[in-house]
Amino acid sequence: MAIQLYRILPLRNIEVSEWLPFLNCRSAIFALCVSQIRSGIGMSISSAFAQRLILLSTFVVCGCSSTEEPVAVPSFDANSIWSQALASLDKDGDKLLSEEEIEASPSLTAAMPTTDKDGDKQISDTELKQRVEEYRDDYLALMPFACLVVQDGYPVVDATVRLVPASFMSDSIKPAIGKTDSEGFTVLAINGMEIPGVQVGMYRVEISKRDDGEEAIAAQFNSETKLGQEVASDVEGIERDVVFELNE
Repeated sequence: MAIQLYRILPLRNIEVSEWLPFLNCRSAIFALCVSQIRSGIGMSISSAFAQRLILLSTFVVCGCSSTEEPVAVPSFDANSIWSQALASLDKDGDKLLSEEEIEASPSLTAAMPTTDKDGDKQISDTELKQRVEEYRDDYLALMPFACLVVQDGYPVVDATVRLVPASFMSDSIKPAIGKTDSEGFTVLAINGMEIPGVQVGMYRVEISKRDDGEEAIAAQFNSETKLGQEVASDVEGIERDVVFELNE
C-alpha cells in the first residue's frame, strides 16, 4: 500500500502531476540545505552521505511502499492547548503569558519569533490560538528534521536527541528521537516508527549521552533542559541550520 508521508495539501481534487514536481523540489532543497550545515561549520560532506540524504529526503517527502497505515495529520484543538498552557504557565492568573512565565517553557520560548505577533514579549490567547491554527492549516503529517549536535566546536557522537512535546501540546503531537552519528548528525523519527520525520509543533529538546552508565552531558541539556525547538514549515532556518551547541 502506498503511504503518503509528507502531506503538503489534501490530495482531494488535485492531480498527481500538479504536486509531484513540487515535492521533488522540496526533496532536493532539503538535501542541499543540510549539506550547507556542514559547510557552515567547516565540515565536508561525503558523496556517500549526500546520496543517503537525498534518498532519505525523497523517502520522507514523497513517500514509500509500506504495509503500515498512513501517518495521520495531527489534530490541534487551539482552545484546549491555550487552556493547558495557562494551567501550567500562568502563575499570576492574569490570562496572559508574561516574558518571565514564557521563560519557564523552553518550547514556547523557541516559538516566540512566530507566535508573539505584536512583539510585546508576551503571549495572549489570540496569539497562541492563531499559531496553533497555522499548524492545522498547513495540514502536514510529518516534516523532515535533521540536526547537528556540537560541543566546543566538535561533534557529539552517539548522543540521543529527543524532541518532547510541550506539556500543553502532549495531547496533539508525539515525541521524536534520534541518535547522532560519527559526525554529530541525526535525523529524527517519532518514537517507535521507522519512518523519519516529526510532527509540527513546539518541543523541548533533551540531549543525553551515557558513558559507563553516567550522564556525560550537563543537566541543562536534558533533565533540566533549556533547549527548545519549534517545528513548522515557516520556522526560519529549520531546513538548513538546526545546530544544538552544548556550551555551558
